[in-house]
Amino acid sequence: MDHRGVRARRQPEHPERVPAGGPRVGQRPPALDAALDALLALIAIYATVVDAPLLDAPVSADPDDEQFLAAARAGDAAWIVSGDKHLLAVSGWSGITVLKPRAFVDGPLALRE
Repeated sequence: MDHRGVRARRQPEHPERVPAGGPRVGQRPPALDAALDALLALIAIYATVVDAPLLDAPVSADPDDEQFLAAARAGDAAWIVSGDKHLLAVSGWSGITVLKPRAFVDGPLALRE
C-alpha cells in the first residue's frame, strides 16, 4: 500500500539536532510503512461502512466531532479511539466509550488477544 498521503504532524523541535543519517521530516522508516500496511489491512477486513444520519442535537462542543459520533452510533460501535479532548469529554454518550489510543491498546484490544 502507498502511504505517501500520510503526513507526520510533529516536526523535530530542533531540526538542526537530528543526527546525520537519521530520519528526516517527511520520511518514515520502512518498519513504520510495514506497520501502517498491517493496520490498513486490518481496517479493510474489519471496518463497516455505514450511512450515518445527522444527529438530532449537538453532543460535542466541537461541531466537527458530530460526524464521528453519528457514524459510531449508526455502526453500533462500542468505542471511538481518539485523543480529541471534545470527543473524550462525551465518552459514554449513547453507550459509546471514547478512549485514547494507548488506553484502547492496553484495554479492549489487549483483552482480545
